[in-house]
Amino acid sequence: MMSVERRVGRLGEVRYRAPLGTEELSHFMGAIRDIVRVSERPLVFCTDWRSLAGFTTEIADTIVWIMRRDNPNIECNGIILSPGRAGFRRQVERITKQAANVQRRLFEDVALARDWLTPRLTELEIARLDAFIAEGAATEEG
Repeated sequence: MMSVERRVGRLGEVRYRAPLGTEELSHFMGAIRDIVRVSERPLVFCTDWRSLAGFTTEIADTIVWIMRRDNPNIECNGIILSPGRAGFRRQVERITKQAANVQRRLFEDVALARDWLTPRLTELEIARLDAFIAEGAATEEG
């Protein structure tokens, strides 16, 4: 499952959960495009990939393409991964390097991700960020 939303301000929320199907990619690409296109200012994204262990080559290549296409409209993206998945971390490091935006950072510590994102956000956006992160933790545990 892939989801992308913009509920408050310029905070973009991206969450992927297994299983990921290639049929979801076109819907996801359109949803990202719609959110990015209507924003008057570059967006701040939080991407939660804590429930994943890896991507297929097709999905990884598509993610790189989406990221590259949207680089001018993204102020930053904090990507949260679960600790202890070294292989997946290396794959995501390759994806972000190929996407060529140094304002995309990986975090295995949720508090560090939050600390990195919050200076760019309003109080309402921070409250939504906290809720988004908590929703991901509940999904990961359940």
